[in-house]
Amino acid sequence: MEAESVAIGGMLTELEEPEAPPIEFDEKLWHAVVDRITVYNDDRLIYSLKDGSEITVML
Repeated sequence: MEAESVAIGGMLTELEEPEAPPIEFDEKLWHAVVDRITVYNDDRLIYSLKDGSEITVML
């Protein structure tokens, strides 16, 4: 019974730590989507996309 508990605990730990899928950089896609990036003194980046939307990221 204790061994089963350890095995189930290990399995739950694996399920709680999902791995991000591998992503490869695509330069053509980048240039097709991103218009410009503005960098601010407060460690803020604003990605201006070609569709007019913006994404703010804090470093």
